[in-house]
Amino acid sequence: MEGGEEMVSRRRADGDPGGGEGDEGQIGGYWKRFLFGIAVMAVIFTGLLLAIDHLGLVAPAGDGADLPPRIELFEAVPDSVRPGEGTVLRWRVSGVSLADEVRIEPGIGAVAREGRLAVQPEETTVYTLTAINAAGEDEARATVEVAGAEQPALSP
Repeated sequence: MEGGEEMVSRRRADGDPGGGEGDEGQIGGYWKRFLFGIAVMAVIFTGLLLAIDHLGLVAPAGDGADLPPRIELFEAVPDSVRPGEGTVLRWRVSGVSLADEVRIEPGIGAVAREGRLAVQPEETTVYTLTAINAAGEDEARATVEVAGAEQPALSP
């Protein structure tokens, strides 16, 4: 019985017997916390990657980088006006970066990849939107007819 009393007296305040078993419990607790921390970081990192992918901040290699630009929209609204009235050119281009070129001619020049611009042509005018990148170019036209004005000759 003396051995049993000795065992009771060797118990810690938390009820865990002294010796190797208590030490293993502490080490096991450490590993549990460590693995839990790694799991939390993995979840956070995965969430960040999904957010970056969803926002399109990083494009995978070969994901359209070798494709020519595409003009998705180019129009004049309205496309027919009277002398002295204005119209709005609207456009949207994909497949170009900040270093590439998007232009509207005649008389406008370099523009952003997407936008609107009010114009007031004095005569019927064919506006040409040109988008250029390293892989090629795309071109679209929008005609604004000015009633009572001379018609321009169309070139191919």
